[in-house]
Amino acid sequence: MRQPLPFGGVAPSGRIRCEPHGTVHADLVDLSEGGICVLLPSPIPLKHGDRLALTLHENFGFGKLEVELEARWLVQTTLGLRVGARFVDPEFRPANTFLKTYLEADFGNHLRPDA
Repeated sequence: MRQPLPFGGVAPSGRIRCEPHGTVHADLVDLSEGGICVLLPSPIPLKHGDRLALTLHENFGFGKLEVELEARWLVQTTLGLRVGARFVDPEFRPANTFLKTYLEADFGNHLRPDA
């Protein structure tokens, strides 16, 4: 099940890298046990199947995560590029990281606007 995260400074953020295009800021939009969606406010040329390296930092704590992703879908919005990706490592479990808090949280009506 996908867990949407609230818009603003609550959700983890970090950087996403796609060689040879470089690195840009990424905001976590939603999360599941199999993948993740991030919003990239700065443009970067991506396509379905691209391999991505994501580094996320917990905004309220010391959690840090580095994970390899594969882009599965891309949607351009007024706020930036939304990238849906699956975790490449089949053994990776976000519940075994600081992301467990976000998987279990109920953010109710404080969800992100459709970006």
